[in-house]
Amino acid sequence: MIFLGLDAITLRAFPPAVWPGKQQKFQNRQWAVWAGWAFILIALVVAVFWGFFAYSVWTLNLAMLEPLIGSLGVVMGVWDRH
Repeated sequence: MIFLGLDAITLRAFPPAVWPGKQQKFQNRQWAVWAGWAFILIALVVAVFWGFFAYSVWTLNLAMLEPLIGSLGVVMGVWDRH
């Protein structure tokens, strides 16, 4: 995701979103730069989350593990309904 974000920022073009019934075209210029930065930010947040999760499992730190499991359950529950 970080490389896709860097690619979008560098080229100032972002791959099209696939929507039924709509014409597919590359997003360009300023929107692509913002989308690139958003991809990088999301990738870093996800990497930090899984890093904390791996560390807390490795050290059996239940005080840190319980909220991470709870937040992962909430995210999985939200994604499961769609």
